[in-house]
Amino acid sequence: MVSGPLPVVFFATWRLNRHTERTPMRLSKFILSNMEAILQEWEDFAKTIHATIHLMTARELRDHAEAMLKVVAADLDTYQARQEGIDKSQGLAPVVAADTPAEIHAVDRLSSGFTIEQLTAEYRALRASVLRLWQDDIVNITAGEIRDMVRFNEAIDQSLAESVARYSEMHRDSQNLFMAILGHDVRSPLGAISMGAQILSSNTNLTPNAVK
Repeated sequence: MVSGPLPVVFFATWRLNRHTERTPMRLSKFILSNMEAILQEWEDFAKTIHATIHLMTARELRDHAEAMLKVVAADLDTYQARQEGIDKSQGLAPVVAADTPAEIHAVDRLSSGFTIEQLTAEYRALRASVLRLWQDDIVNITAGEIRDMVRFNEAIDQSLAESVARYSEMHRDSQNLFMAILGHDVRSPLGAISMGAQILSSNTNLTPNAVK
């Protein structure tokens, strides 16, 4: 019986198995634990998509991203029935009374001059950043990780839908307001011209040429 190398081999094998079988960090916990790294990638991407981005502070660039990620993490930790997931993927999630971070983010981005394409690009980059960073932390893909990825994509899609809906609503409101102001400004001088023409045409003391 050989007794020398066995303890060393056993210890090395134990360490390898311990590393391989370690419990992976759930995506919700990973998001909260790596918030700064995720936000930095969000900020770095935002700097590349807007012409006047250099005028914005880091806080403005990260606008509501942390709050949105916390909402996503909380959603991942909440039980969800199969039909609820289907409804969410179809944009039929329950309506929240208060404004969500995603809706507030859309308003701020619209006021900062972001286009709707730039707004949606932020969500695409956020999704990719979180999944890429989390992938580097995963040793083995399990059914739990797959469920987390599905739930994460549903939550991001929901936030994106909320942002796009609010952005479109605010954009339509601003267009309608502009058209109302423009219509009022145009009607005023036209009304004065029309009234003046009626007065002149009713004056019998004017010659036909003067009326023209």
